[in-house]
Amino acid sequence: MILRYGNALLFTIILLGSHPEVQEKALTEIQEVLGNLDRDVKKTDLSKLIYAEAVLKESMRLYTIAPVLARKVDKDVKLSKYGG
Repeated sequence: MILRYGNALLFTIILLGSHPEVQEKALTEIQEVLGNLDRDVKKTDLSKLIYAEAVLKESMRLYTIAPVLARKVDKDVKLSKYGG
């Protein structure tokens, strides 16, 4: 599971590097919310990081952290409601 989150963060960093204006906006928001960066992040801080959360979600939308699971049906399935 850690590897998946690591990959999500890796892709987020790559995307931020490709879009410096987004990186700057996210950094500004983080600095405004956290203020003194020497302190630990609190749970209440996370709900205030709206833009940073949106950046992370967009990164995960573009580069999903879950592998695609292909499924194969062994035999035909007929559903009467749908013409079967």
